[in-house]
Amino acid sequence: MHRGLRLWAPDLPVFLAQQLIRDRYRRIAERRIWSDLRGEAEFIINDAKTAGTVTMVRGSATVTGSGTAFAASDVGRQFQVSNKAPVYSISAYASATSITLDRVYGNETVGAGLAYRVLDAYVTCPADFKSFIVVYDPKQNWRLRHFMTQDDISRVDPARTSSGTPWALVDRRRSTLTATSGRAQYELWPYSTSKRNYNYFYQQSVADLTNDTDTVAESIHGDVVVLGARADLTMWPGTIERPNPMYDQTGRTYRVWEAQYEMQVAELEREDENTYLSWL
Repeated sequence: MHRGLRLWAPDLPVFLAQQLIRDRYRRIAERRIWSDLRGEAEFIINDAKTAGTVTMVRGSATVTGSGTAFAASDVGRQFQVSNKAPVYSISAYASATSITLDRVYGNETVGAGLAYRVLDAYVTCPADFKSFIVVYDPKQNWRLRHFMTQDDISRVDPARTSSGTPWALVDRRRSTLTATSGRAQYELWPYSTSKRNYNYFYQQSVADLTNDTDTVAESIHGDVVVLGARADLTMWPGTIERPNPMYDQTGRTYRVWEAQYEMQVAELEREDENTYLSWL
């Protein structure tokens, strides 16, 4: 696509041509939920662990257990003492009686023989996740609300003591754990202590077209991307040594090509609407 754009302005630097293409492609991709940018996945929730007791030291991230059965698969799960806030994430596993939290323990409840639970309070989205389309509970036969905020939940359960059947996915923050760093993370509330699964459809983020393996979504035609970038090209004056012959400081050429671009994008949207209804 960037080579096709340079046919109109051979002196256009390669990197600038690529950037114009990337910008236009992203603008098209973010206009709607394109049919081939839909993903499907599932959140799997496991039984909570409560066997044994733990020793907690204020200011330390190490949890020492007695009669516990911690496992390597607990990394990424959440940890609570006495089933109350704060909620920590397990960042490392050492043995069946020793784990490390994602930050130092700051609760005033310290000492040995403390009740605890390891559970799946947070869920982490796929690397290509952009936003939810729908999340549903096949067991309860209902949709989960995924437009809740931390403020909404903290008004009714600031101590995070509620357990039961989850009905909300609450926006949280990006994951800081090594295996899932940077991925969107949500809080599943109320907390579930038994096995469950939640299926969901989501809008995928688009590739930035920076790697050789990045491809354009099938619903978005490359010639339309080039047409939009060509309109942007008319706003670039070039350099003193090599002025851009496509440059039009009046903006008239830009408006003409931009209008053609909008018509073609609208046609792509109509074609895609015949595949999946996404306007609503």
